Amino acid sequence: MQMKYNSDIANNDIKNIKVRLDGEESIRKKKADMALAEIDTANKIAIIKLDAEEKLIQAKVSLGRMSETTAARLTAELAEAIVGLQEHVHGTISLDGVDITKSSVRDALHSGIAFVPESREEDGLIASFSIEENLILDLHDLPPYAKGPVISPSIVSQEAQKRVAEFDIRAQSAKDPASSLSGGNKQKVVLARELSRPVKLVVASQPTRGLDVGSIEFVHERIIAERDSGRAVLLFSTELDEVSALADRIAVMYRGEFIAIVPATTSREDLGLLMAGVKP
Repeated sequence: MQMKYNSDIANNDIKNIKVRLDGEESIRKKKADMALAEIDTANKIAIIKLDAEEKLIQAKVSLGRMSETTAARLTAELAEAIVGLQEHVHGTISLDGVDITKSSVRDALHSGIAFVPESREEDGLIASFSIEENLILDLHDLPPYAKGPVISPSIVSQEAQKRVAEFDIRAQSAKDPASSLSGGNKQKVVLARELSRPVKLVVASQPTRGLDVGSIEFVHERIIAERDSGRAVLLFSTELDEVSALADRIAVMYRGEFIAIVPATTSREDLGLLMAGVKP
């Protein structure tokens, strides 16, 4: 995946970002050519490669001289750009060699991207819809849920029961509105929907924000399970503990640009320096 991305946030500080995620190419090149990152300081462009075969979790942490809220919004916008939710994208975005730059969000998801947005309430769920309806938001017009324009309520209900059990969604009924759920269970609905279809890349933006300890543990276990199943994972987080616990390698953003990609064994002191824009 290749992308240049311009954000309206902190416009004077944010430069072009270019991300490359191409599992097929990196698999072909094998170890000799699998550089984790190249940073072009003159053009302010970072190139990142994710290899699904390596089963890596690439995490991004961003603070720098911005508030945590602004940093979180910046990383969220980058995540949104990957799935077509941001208009200010220049260059190309490709997944396994297929150009999806101009794809709609629906087409981007169907190309093999699972997206866990920063705000589950605003972007991940429709509060007034039932749990089972939220579980098929991106598949409601496809088999086995629908034949032509007609949705099969029985199949929707059957599949919802499976997801509720698998993801331990605590609810009286799958027909209850999503608004009746706790924050942790709402996030489980989002995860159940996104991870229960064939995907190549999981993009998770602040996936544990506002959750209780039990729900955080569940989300972490599911992310690791996706990695272990061979899916590439991009985790966007401003929580250093979370990044250190989950990541196989870490990309640090400072004032809107990637300044380093480092292994997960990097010390917290060195990560702190990078987050402040200082290379140790």
